[in-house]
Formats: sequence, structure tokens, C-alpha cells
Amino acid sequence: MKRKTLHKVLLAAGGLVLLAALTTAACGLYVALVSAPYVLSGPDDAPVCDVILVLGARVYADGQPSPSLADRLDNAVRLYHAGKAPKILISGDGEAAEYDETAGMLHYLLEYGVPRGDILVDPQGVSTYDSIRRMRDQFGVRSALIATQDFHIGRSVYIARRLGLDAWGLPSPDRQTYWLYNRARESLARVKAVLETELRPR
Repeated sequence: MKRKTLHKVLLAAGGLVLLAALTTAACGLYVALVSAPYVLSGPDDAPVCDVILVLGARVYADGQPSPSLADRLDNAVRLYHAGKAPKILISGDGEAAEYDETAGMLHYLLEYGVPRGDILVDPQGVSTYDSIRRMRDQFGVRSALIATQDFHIGRSVYIARRLGLDAWGLPSPDRQTYWLYNRARESLARVKAVLETELRPR
């Protein structure tokens, strides 16, 4: 390859990398600005809503929730017993027999004293967007408290708000092992969230 051609290729590649970085940063900032007013500092600040939404995460082979998921569930239990919502909606990937997030979540909530009649189960919440859209369309929810970790709460609240829900987020403790990986992944997920909410029918 001639030097002049190589120079053009490198410039084009550099331009694409810069564009991708700027797009990622802009989407991340936009999501943060939209969601920030609705991220709560503690349970006492939480308004009364239709449901408390617990977004799925890893469960182990024996059905036990991972520490991060357990923290989300503990957060939901506290809000429920504080009277912040009459129902808890658990949403995750429950379609595969060998990996059922919602079954593990349900068992955990029952163990911690939440009546079965107050637990709604969505085993088709395979992504944050799907969980929130289905919460609105399949369960008729109009207001929700969302329990998830701090790195995830902004995107979750942003999606819910853009889908027309009166949503609030209360961050759960963050015991993520792969801290850097999760935040890098979240940066890309925020770009996807903006595209989903702006380009897909609501």
C-alpha cells in the first residue's frame, strides 16, 4: 500500500474512532441528565408507586441469586415493607430450563416474607428495555420504583421515562467483581438505549 493511501486510511480510521467516542460520551451524558432528577438517595425519598421493579441478573446453578441480584432483591423487600408499592415485579431471563433468573428471584422473595400474591413474574425480560416495555404493556404499570445497581440505575430510569412511565430509581449496593468491565459495557449499553427509545415505536 502506498504511503499516501495508508495515510488516508489511518485518518479515516482515526475519524471513525473519534466519532464513536464522541457518540458514546454524548449518549452517556444525555442518559445521565435525563435520569438524574429521578435517582433517589434513600428509601425515605421514594414516592408510592404501582410496583417495585427488580431487573434480573446472574443466578447460580442451584438457583441462588448472585450477590448483585440479592442486593437488588433486598432493596425491593425494604421498599415493599416500607409501603412504597403494593407489588414487586421481578423481570429477567426465565425461558431456559437450565437458567431461570425469575425462579431464583421468586424463591428469594418468598423466603424474605413477601406474599406470593404480591409478586408479579415476567420471565421474558431478557434486556432492560424489554423488561421495562413489558412492565408497561403487559402488566399495565404506570409508575415504578426500580431496584438495581448504581451503574445501571441511570439507564433503567432513562428508558422508563422515555417510555412514558413515572419511574424512580433507588440504587442497590454494588458488589460487582468486574467493575471496569461493567462500566465499559454500560457505556455502550447507553448508546443502545438512546437508539432504542428514540428510533423504535413507543
